[in-house]
Amino acid sequence: MSMFKQFKSAIAGLFVLLALNASAQIGGSGWTSQTVNFNVQWPYNLSESSRYTLTNGVYHMWVFSNDAPFEEGSSTLPRTEQRFNPDYTSGEIQYQSMMMANPNENSYCIFQIHTGDAQEDQYGSTAFMLFWFSSDGGSVHDYSGTELAKNLGSSWFQVNVDHNLVTHTINVWINKNLVWTQQDNGATDFYLKDGVYEQSHGPTLRMDTYVKDIQEWTSSGVQNLSGTYEIENEASGKVLNNGGSTTNGSAVSQWTEGSSVNLQWTFIATSGGYYQINSVKSGKDAVVQGASTANGAGIVQWSFGSSGDDQWLPQSNSDGSYTFVNLHSGKVLEDPGSNGSNGTQMDQNSSNGGSNQKWTLISQ
Repeated sequence: MSMFKQFKSAIAGLFVLLALNASAQIGGSGWTSQTVNFNVQWPYNLSESSRYTLTNGVYHMWVFSNDAPFEEGSSTLPRTEQRFNPDYTSGEIQYQSMMMANPNENSYCIFQIHTGDAQEDQYGSTAFMLFWFSSDGGSVHDYSGTELAKNLGSSWFQVNVDHNLVTHTINVWINKNLVWTQQDNGATDFYLKDGVYEQSHGPTLRMDTYVKDIQEWTSSGVQNLSGTYEIENEASGKVLNNGGSTTNGSAVSQWTEGSSVNLQWTFIATSGGYYQINSVKSGKDAVVQGASTANGAGIVQWSFGSSGDDQWLPQSNSDGSYTFVNLHSGKVLEDPGSNGSNGTQMDQNSSNGGSNQKWTLISQ
């Protein structure tokens, strides 16, 4: 039996054994469910049904590397994709679906955020693409670069992609784990696509993607963090502490939750969805020491300035917590792994989805 026939045979059982019901969208608030609407693109010289089917709620899209492009005269590689409508130009949108691909097939895009046609020449064709490779048991990557998840072949996996045009931030979850965060390309007009789009990194002759349970939501994209909070680290259970100091340069540490104003913080909105994290005790902000962009740089308090190291973007996580991304460095606020010790100074690091980088807001 051919490898592809074995894969098709496995799918019949997987529909029963591994079919996961898509859950609600991840993170944020104020979401409105949208009607899913798309056009299908496939090799122009073939019938749609020869490369695209819908069976029992499962969209099956495939191409061969020797297929024609989707438009006559186009120089692009073969594709069979769903192009979602309409374009979005403001607020925040989140896409969710269940996907499956063959671990023996290689080098194709299964999802992309595409720049609107009128802005493509200025900003580039895409802001994000999720590539499928046969390596590591079937894996997905940021383009052909960073591996985001592995051992996905022949099994359903959940994809969530959130694009916030207020903050120009893109977040990607695989099976509800945050695996990628980036800024978009700066455009203001985008649309989404999923399916199969061949890439030039050793593509196999045949490439397949299966998609089901597609959902979309939109929101204003604006976080409203008014009020006073204790900011509790998910890993340590301790809260941010300014140590009772009122001077610039004092360390921002962690401490056992209590009633002291040393442990209380307010969020002051700046622009683009960013906030100052301002100490009630001192009136100073949590900043990255020396405006460093390095992993491990300590967090101190300082008077608000213009360098951007004192502004943080709150990103919602699926468990109701937040990850705070620094405007200047692009790193996130974290407990450096102190096993919950009081007095440990906080630092910044690259986002990895760890519980030591997640924070719960406790209203005061």
